[in-house]
Order: sequence, then C-alpha cells, then structure tokens
Amino acid sequence: MRKEERSVDSIVEVDVVVEPEEVESWLSESDEFGDDAEWGDAPQERLKSAVVARAEHELLNERIPSPLTRPLMVATEDVRKGEPFRFSMSFAVLPTAELSSYERISLPGKRPEVTDEELRRLYESTIGGVMATTPKPDGAVVEDGDTVDLSLESESEGKAYHPLTASKRYYEMGSGFMPKDFDDMLRGMKVGETATVDLKVPKADTPTSESDGYRDVRVKATVNGIMSDDASSVDDDWIRAQFPGIAGGDELKGALRSQLAAEKDAMYLEAVESLLLQKLASRLEGANIPDAVIELQAAEALEAVRRQLEEQGRTLDDFMKAQNMDEQQMRISLMMDVRDQDRQMMALDAWSRHYGLKPTREDRDEYVSLIANGVGADEAEKVLATMYDGALEESVLRMMAQRDLPA
Repeated sequence: MRKEERSVDSIVEVDVVVEPEEVESWLSESDEFGDDAEWGDAPQERLKSAVVARAEHELLNERIPSPLTRPLMVATEDVRKGEPFRFSMSFAVLPTAELSSYERISLPGKRPEVTDEELRRLYESTIGGVMATTPKPDGAVVEDGDTVDLSLESESEGKAYHPLTASKRYYEMGSGFMPKDFDDMLRGMKVGETATVDLKVPKADTPTSESDGYRDVRVKATVNGIMSDDASSVDDDWIRAQFPGIAGGDELKGALRSQLAAEKDAMYLEAVESLLLQKLASRLEGANIPDAVIELQAAEALEAVRRQLEEQGRTLDDFMKAQNMDEQQMRISLMMDVRDQDRQMMALDAWSRHYGLKPTREDRDEYVSLIANGVGADEAEKVLATMYDGALEESVLRMMAQRDLPA
C-alpha cells in the first residue's frame, strides 16, 4: 500500500493506492468473502467497503495525532482483480501547539480535611451495617428495629401469591413496608418459629376502595435469623471478629479516616479539574482550530446524541424541548463545548510532549478503569474496541498529563 499525505490547516488529505496482491489478501481474510469466496462479481459497494475499511485501519491505527473526525472516503474506481485500487480520505486532526508556561498549577483553596463528626458518622454507619447482618445470641426474640431473615409462603384466592413468597428475604421491623399486623406477628418470635397472618395487600399503587383496591393474602413466615443494630456490645474483640486484620476500634477508626480522606481528596480534585484545564488551556500560544472543523465535530456530536436517544426510545425533538432549545441553539452549544474540549486536549498534548510522558501498562489499565467507572466494564470494552491504538495512547497520555498538573 502506498500513500501520499498532505495537510492544510487541520485537515489531512491522503491519496491511497492498494496493490493488487493486498486487495486479494485483504478480501480473502475478510469475514464476508473468506478464503474460497469468488469476489470478482460481488457488488462494488461491498468490495470497496471491505478494502477501504482494512486500508483505513492500516493507515490510521497507530497514527498520532489521531483523526479528530470520522474519515471521509472517496473511491471513484472499482475494485478489480489484478489491478491496484485507488481512493482518497480526509479527516481533521488537532493542530500542534505550545504553552506559554509549563509550570505546574497550584490548586485553588485548601484541600478538605476529615472532621471528627464525619468520622463518627462513618464509624457508626460501618458498625451498624455489619451488625445488621450479625445474628443475635441464641434464644433472642424479634424486637422493633431488628432485621429479620425470613422464609415466606403466601397464597391469595387459593393460589400462590408470588410477590410475598421467598426462600430468603430480609425485613426491617418498623420499616412500614408491610402492614402493621405483619410486624405484630413477628414481634416476640424466636429463630425457627413459624406463624401465619392474614393481610390486606393493595392490588395497585393507588387503590380506589376497600373492596376493589385490596386483595386478601395469607402469609406464613418462618424466622431464619434475627439481626440487630444495637451497638452497646461492640468492643475490640467484636471488631477483630468482624473486620479481619483490624486490631480494634482505634485501628478501625484510623482506617476509616484514611478512607474518608482519600474520598474527599478525590472529590476535591474532581471539583477543581475543570478549573485546572481552563487555566492550562489559557496558556496556549498560536492555537487555531478552523471553524469548519468545529462545525463538523458538533454535527457528529449531535448525531451521536440522536442515536443514543433512539436507543433509549426517545427523540431528539423531545430532548431539545425538555432543554428549552431548538436545533440551532443545540448546535451552537455543542460547538462551544467542542471548542473548549479541543483547546484543553491541545494543552494536555503540549504538556505530555514537554515532559516526555510515556504510558505504561498500568497507566492504560487506569484509563480503562476510568472509563468503566463511568459506563461499566462491558461498555468500556466496546469503547476501547472502536479506538485506534494511536487514539488510545493519546487518551492515556492526556490522562497522565492531567494527573501531572497540580503543583
């Protein structure tokens, strides 16, 4: 494959020539045609699509800077056996820029500290959460405030009533999720005991009357376990038993203080992240992104929003009405967002070049985790599958540069 590349402002144009042996090899390796497929008479649209897709990957996979917009392909020739195939592509890239200063940026304000009151609340919440799954001693009875492990069998009108049938269900006494008679039945029961109560259960969320809004349900409940949130018995021995590796209350509080400090610090950095990027982007020198590129990015972003809404069963018109804007206003808003994002990416690229940052496997894994935290592991893998290797490296480098900014 041969290529001739030229750049005008932020637009890269590439003329490509795919040699005949490459055409045959790529088509034989494609899922659509395969080793034994006769492709000479196949529709040209399919042939061009297969060859161009492979060539695009070969040309752009490791390219830095990576395409900022989807490549526009133009193929005026047909794919013929024994002949080279020619086509052209064009795409936008971020221009290279420098910064007026590469000094690290001081974080605004003061990093948050953990207060004694915050630690007390977290400690009590942690203890209470564990106690809610810690059984009471043998012989204990169900009391108000307890969490009860139940087996439920229910019937209504001679048939099993599945909403109140379960081999294991936790129920908190006094929570109000069941009628008062249910709590009255459980109160005073011991582990292993079974009792039955007749209840009136709503047929719908808003019953209209006593006769047609409720159904009669007979519920048989067996107490499998009784848990309590009474913290009066908590001591170092209990903490050691419930938290392996923790010596006692003081060490647990120390661990919780460190956890809370890390969480608050992360929240603080996230809150000032935008300000840091704005300050960095203000240092750009000679950076100029053509309006045509911004408009194309905004159009692609608008189409992405449209597709996402369709997957959710919604329309773009309904979304814009909810945002109190028309399509032109939305395009302008997207253009402003895109321009800001581009400038921030250029500034981060300049930072990573200046400091010679090199991504490691650990950095890549951290970037994947950041994506997964936002969209879930499965969606993160889909995102990564659509990225060129060069684009992935750019994204990891920008993450590293952003992490490197604070003084």
